[in-house]
Amino acid sequence: MKAKDIMKTEIISIERDASVEDAMKKMFERRVTSLVVPKEKKQDNVGIVTRKDVINSVIAENKNPKKTRIADIMSEPLLSVSPDFSIENLARLMAKTNLRRFPVVEDDKIIGMVSNSDILRVITLECM
Repeated sequence: MKAKDIMKTEIISIERDASVEDAMKKMFERRVTSLVVPKEKKQDNVGIVTRKDVINSVIAENKNPKKTRIADIMSEPLLSVSPDFSIENLARLMAKTNLRRFPVVEDDKIIGMVSNSDILRVITLECM
């Protein structure tokens, strides 16, 4: 099985200048744990902001989510995988990098997102 077989194709994003509060609301409303941060300028990297980033960099540091910008806490650049990347290799990559999700990229465009939960769901269904 490959990344393209299990990835989620809806990519939910947020701008770099948005507040962390906006990101928290979007994550809650859309029931997701991460948001992609697209390039604004050619030299920018695509980034990601996760629930863990919010907890570790804002809540635990007692920062104001209304005043803290996504650009201040996001991770960049993103490590990505191709659509044909096997889920076994993806699981190994997740274990090695301690990352929980990877964008699936084809022709320099994010076409999906695959997480450790996606892998676990598929493997669990195969075992049933």
